[in-house]
Amino acid sequence: MKVAVIGAGAVGLFVAASLKKQGEEVSLYLKNLQDQSLFENDGIHLNKRNQETIINDVQINPTHTTDFDGVIVCVKSYQVEQVLNDYQHVGHRQTKWVFLQNGMGHLKWIEKMTQPTYVGVVEYGLLKERGTSNRVSVKGEGRIKIAPFRGTSSIGKAEWESVFNQDVWTVLWREDYQEMLESKLILNACINPLTALLHARNGELLKNKHYNQAMRSCFAEIMEALGRHDQEEKWKEVERVCNDTKENQSSMLTDLIHNRPLELDAIVGYILKRGEARGIPMPTLQLVYTMLEGKQKSTNKNS
Repeated sequence: MKVAVIGAGAVGLFVAASLKKQGEEVSLYLKNLQDQSLFENDGIHLNKRNQETIINDVQINPTHTTDFDGVIVCVKSYQVEQVLNDYQHVGHRQTKWVFLQNGMGHLKWIEKMTQPTYVGVVEYGLLKERGTSNRVSVKGEGRIKIAPFRGTSSIGKAEWESVFNQDVWTVLWREDYQEMLESKLILNACINPLTALLHARNGELLKNKHYNQAMRSCFAEIMEALGRHDQEEKWKEVERVCNDTKENQSSMLTDLIHNRPLELDAIVGYILKRGEARGIPMPTLQLVYTMLEGKQKSTNKNS
């Protein structure tokens, strides 16, 4: 299968390297053209279980774009709209697209697509090594979950399933994209904003009783805003993820440290809108959102 990966962040590098490692024909689209020669000469460095693999022969920013069987979009949620504007020429009418983003704010942009479209969530702990463009480390083993979104077929799903080699990574298929994305959204909204605001690793939200109380307040508002009735099950899942990733730094905290835009609107903003539509007050979540907005603007101003 001939696959294009759009985005060279931690997820994009991991996906491109994993596909190439299992023998697929892979192209990688970079926004920063200055990095093109680095990738072409040095490849992608994938560090997993303390073993480094150098992945070569990934085509970078190819100009022949119409013969891709699949496109996997691995950018931040707020970049999806721009990707659709810039890369609609990639592939053809039947090219199958997969979008791997946090949150659910990006759905409004992809629901107008006419090509077969899938959405997914990444549960690996991935970190792009600081000061490098072509090196990614797997800090925590996990899974990628994918579900059909628009215009899909059993044949298209079977083609994607044949691509993801379970010996290289773990990819699971789900039928209900709403439940899949919402479950990940709950985790992201409980963990990412607070770790960014408090500059804390994930495990500290369990260890520090005051942080834990704040997370419980956010969780209660999130569940009510989404109209969920599985509080006990989901809270156990939040605790499990915090514990399993206790030494990890959330993606939102990483973005804040590196002065990158935060996925606030795709995660917290989306939930606030859902709650507002149902007439539900969310004072804790609104405060977290407002403080992170201010923190982000202050950081950008001083950088």
